[in-house]
Amino acid sequence: MLNNTSVNTRLIGLVLFLSLISIVVGVMGLRGMASTVAGLQTVYDDRVVPLRDLKVIADMYAVNIVDASHKVRNGNFTWEEGRKNVSEAQKVIDEKWKAYKGTVLVEAETKLVGEIEPMMETTNKQIDDLMAIMTKEDAEAIAAYTRGPLYPAIDPISGKFSELIEVQLSVAKEEYLSGKDSYNLARSVSIILLVGGIALGLLSALWIVRSVVG
Repeated sequence: MLNNTSVNTRLIGLVLFLSLISIVVGVMGLRGMASTVAGLQTVYDDRVVPLRDLKVIADMYAVNIVDASHKVRNGNFTWEEGRKNVSEAQKVIDEKWKAYKGTVLVEAETKLVGEIEPMMETTNKQIDDLMAIMTKEDAEAIAAYTRGPLYPAIDPISGKFSELIEVQLSVAKEEYLSGKDSYNLARSVSIILLVGGIALGLLSALWIVRSVVG
């Protein structure tokens, strides 16, 4: 026959066991949420924002430099407007590129950055030549420039930025899949713990009740 002390001990043990299961499940849930939030944060900081910056850089080359050069040549832009567009492009490209390099770069990005930087130096020299032409307001020179050095200076580097954008999308997808896997693992472990804890708790409760009745 069980005495009161033995019954109390078993009941307390059962409560502690169920409480422990609840704590473990809760901790795992919090860790899973923290991991998900961290994954979303890195996707935003290191993928979404850089994507925006790379798009801005590409637009600066395509619109503020290439398109503006043609508009100045065709008379759609004044020389002053052309100089303003090119100068703004140089400033924005420099700012966005520095910001991009300050993010977490994967190996593929680091490799592309190493290829792009020498190309940017060459392109910057060509852009300086363009600014010199616009400063002199030389119509013949701007016409020759748009037919000659403009596209060979801009097109290769624009292609490299397209590659960087593809890398960003690929890494963002990997981050999503990794977060999904972590969520599935945490969910599976939590379900197993809950089912196991409930089953053991019921068995323990039945055992205590039968002991008391006996």
